[in-house]
Amino acid sequence: MATNIEQPVGKTLPRLNAREEFTGLFLPSDGHDDASVRVVAEIIALGLERNAWELDNLGYTVLAPHQVGAGDLADRLREKLLDFAEGDLGFRPDLENGDQIKAEVTAIGRGHFMPAVMFKDALFEHALMTRSVLALMTYLLGENCILSSNSAMLKVRAPEQLELHTDMVGQPAPFPPYAQVANATWALTDYSPDNGAIKFVPGSHKLARHPSVGEALDDSSAITITAPAGSVIIWNGNTWHGAAPRNNPGGRLSLIFLFCRWYLMPQMMHRQWISEEALARNDDRFTVLMGKRSPYSGLDSDGRPVDFTLGQASQFA
Repeated sequence: MATNIEQPVGKTLPRLNAREEFTGLFLPSDGHDDASVRVVAEIIALGLERNAWELDNLGYTVLAPHQVGAGDLADRLREKLLDFAEGDLGFRPDLENGDQIKAEVTAIGRGHFMPAVMFKDALFEHALMTRSVLALMTYLLGENCILSSNSAMLKVRAPEQLELHTDMVGQPAPFPPYAQVANATWALTDYSPDNGAIKFVPGSHKLARHPSVGEALDDSSAITITAPAGSVIIWNGNTWHGAAPRNNPGGRLSLIFLFCRWYLMPQMMHRQWISEEALARNDDRFTVLMGKRSPYSGLDSDGRPVDFTLGQASQFA
């Protein structure tokens, strides 16, 4: 009598000539993936082991200005964004004592929101390509991650706090155990509780779900970040976070880069909007971040061969 014997997954060996009968487009690489080795080596080279540990265990970390290693870039970014805000508002905001900004409601609090700032000045490309920030973002999302959106926010005095949430917008639970999206926010003014700083629930990324309504409104387990201007705050998109109300006059100014894995839909189609001049003055990693080297690049591809198994070998790839 015949017996049905189920082959264990991954144990079936192909015939010697099987490759000749298929396109091979979706076959995993035979080579060993060294992405994790490269990613961890960069973390060690920059002395960011503690920050990587915090991302693994807390779900967020703060790069101090000396770790960011960008010199006076934060100061120049702040002045450039104030130029933009002045053009929008008709006056230059006073970040220390001013209260003249109308507190408009945005998705991330009350204040003045400035989208797509990177397309307005090459200075923001330097911020995006900062080595220490990219090292930790690569640790979270892999070498082929892409930029999902770029924006800036000038948060003003208002009584409301931002409720706890994740950045996994539209994603049902359970989330994958490793990050799908991640945020790198440049603090261009001092972050403190009275200045309306961001707050996190440590370890909440491991829950792999959104907070319930009750949990979103209960910040008793959240820690509000205190960080000087020039710091960069990085977090896993799974991590529950919100923001304290701003009680002080003036404004909290931040530059926000949201990243995602290459196979997700970015919030902005950078690959369609980025100029050839910007691509030319930056290295290959910038082209990858713009989304021009993925299987989903389509007509926006830069013409390089596409790997249809991109990232399958490792979460660091």
